[in-house]
Amino acid sequence: MRMVLFLLLNAVLFVRPEDLWPTIAGLRIYLVTILICMLVNADRLAFALSAPSLTRRPIDVCVLGMWLAIVLSALVRLNFDLAVDWCGEFGKVVVYYFLFKVTLDTPQRFRMFLGWAVALTAAAITAPLLNFYDIVTFDAIDIVSQSYNDRVSGETITIYRLAGIGIFGDPNDLCLLLVFGGMCCCYRAATCTGWVGSILWLLPLIPFGHAFVLTQSRGGILGLLAGMAGVILARFGWVRAAPLVAICAPALVFAIGGRQSDIDAGDTAHERVMLWATGLGAWLGNPFFWLTGIGIDEFIEICPQVAHNSFVHAYVEVGLFGGGMLFAAFYLGGTGLWRAGRDLRCGAPTPFTVALPYVFGLLTGYAAGAFSLSRSYVLPTYLTLAVSQTYLSLAQPVPVPGDLVNTRWIKKFAMIAIGGAAFVKFSTQILGVLNG
Repeated sequence: MRMVLFLLLNAVLFVRPEDLWPTIAGLRIYLVTILICMLVNADRLAFALSAPSLTRRPIDVCVLGMWLAIVLSALVRLNFDLAVDWCGEFGKVVVYYFLFKVTLDTPQRFRMFLGWAVALTAAAITAPLLNFYDIVTFDAIDIVSQSYNDRVSGETITIYRLAGIGIFGDPNDLCLLLVFGGMCCCYRAATCTGWVGSILWLLPLIPFGHAFVLTQSRGGILGLLAGMAGVILARFGWVRAAPLVAICAPALVFAIGGRQSDIDAGDTAHERVMLWATGLGAWLGNPFFWLTGIGIDEFIEICPQVAHNSFVHAYVEVGLFGGGMLFAAFYLGGTGLWRAGRDLRCGAPTPFTVALPYVFGLLTGYAAGAFSLSRSYVLPTYLTLAVSQTYLSLAQPVPVPGDLVNTRWIKKFAMIAIGGAAFVKFSTQILGVLNG
């Protein structure tokens, strides 16, 4: 029952029936479904949010810490209405994160969800593709047009980009979803007992790949490359994986071609670097902002657009506390999975242990995509973190002592938060020199 309800919740989240069919717009299907899931899992949620559980799961603490940082950034500026709005808005993301954890509480359920994620991804792109090719028109789905100057011909070229709906209404978000679904396809194919089943699980990669190209997302291609590299590294280790990564990445970019493979992106890259520098300058230029940031929703007030970098965006808006929570969540997830991979490879492979490289690839791929997109507070970011933390919880029921949330961990978090701020600052400067 719990699993069925959670899958229904994800189906509503991915497909967005109320947006596709306005006649049912007042039913509040997602809100009703998530409330039912909360009631059914009330005891499990209470335990997951208890001190004994949180002290064992540092990524959970980071997610809750991000929630606190968002509200705090508004409260210190006495913007109580904004604090209340974001308390509820991000609170729904936090609830989803913990529902993910308490529902997928066995390796079998975790594997089942990754299989259903393929179907959900396919469902999420069906209406956008039908709309893109004018087969069926949906008013809620936009086809994004964008013009840019071709650096070879000098001509202005207009492209049309596939976008989804709801939380995937931006082509970049849809592209990262396709990376997620593609990873799940490969994982389920790798754990099939027969070649027929493996082929069937790989078939969705054809429409996924077609939709991926139509999004024309540079953030998506960065996420795909990083995700593939993550899978290879986690599967084969640094020494054996390095040649494969060096060969596959340029080949994939060449195969895709067009705007999406133009990673440098000319003026666009330079504009983004300038956005990062402006935002970081506003944050670091006033010591009063260092801990809590310049305020939630304030980046757009000092720059013409969002940061196009989730980590820069978080550090600038919610400070060292909130930005550090986001950076630490990805850092702890990556290092935890890498460490778990070394331990799990010592035993006989199972369908669950085979998933680790793909989970690592999901995390590294999304982190790379987030480095060129502002996705600090959206649900897909925390879905990715939920996948990694849930896997770690199942793979290591007894966490290593260094991961226990205590005084020593708080000092470790402070170092990670400061290190993350230094990383985004220096990477901005380096990219600024390269694109100057």
